Amino acid sequence: MSSDVTPHPLADAGARTARDEDVVAAVRASLPYAYRLVAALADELRSGTAEFADAPAPSEAERGQVRCALSSEAIRGSLERHFGVVLAS
Repeated sequence: MSSDVTPHPLADAGARTARDEDVVAAVRASLPYAYRLVAALADELRSGTAEFADAPAPSEAERGQVRCALSSEAIRGSLERHFGVVLAS
């Protein structure tokens, strides 16, 4: 999978020195499907009465983006704080 951003914000995230805003911006640029999915599911949770939301990825490429975002504790944590949700894989 290619990335459209420099690795700096994500490398810093692993070292816990990156700001959440920088990590989220890097995810938005390099993992756009994963970012849009988390944003849409967070909106769904806020607008309804469901305790959780889920959506299958339409392709292996999109599934890879989601796995990438959720497999990193730093990225997952930044997305959780940004959207105010708890993510599970």
